[in-house]
Amino acid sequence: MMDFFGPGTGSFLIFGLIGIYQFDFVRSAGNGKVMNFGSNIASLIMFAFRGQINYKLGVPVAIFMIIGAKFGTKVALKNGAKIIKPLFVTMSLCVALKILYGAVK
Repeated sequence: MMDFFGPGTGSFLIFGLIGIYQFDFVRSAGNGKVMNFGSNIASLIMFAFRGQINYKLGVPVAIFMIIGAKFGTKVALKNGAKIIKPLFVTMSLCVALKILYGAVK
């Protein structure tokens, strides 16, 4: 079940904020990121207390995610939703296909 909700949480938040609160895409993406970040920090603290973090893998992944987020933010601020929205839809479809493939396999 975690494989289903884990990678799609940000997407669910964005779609939810658009559908429920009628936010535009950029506003819902920003708010969704903050909400997702909060839940991720809570999870990190919980897993750290339980000693369930592989730091050798987690630290490099975190570093590259930060670099990617900075790059993505610059692209989003420069180009707006015209480039981010199609990229978001494409990546969401790829994640959905991966989850579907894992469920069928």
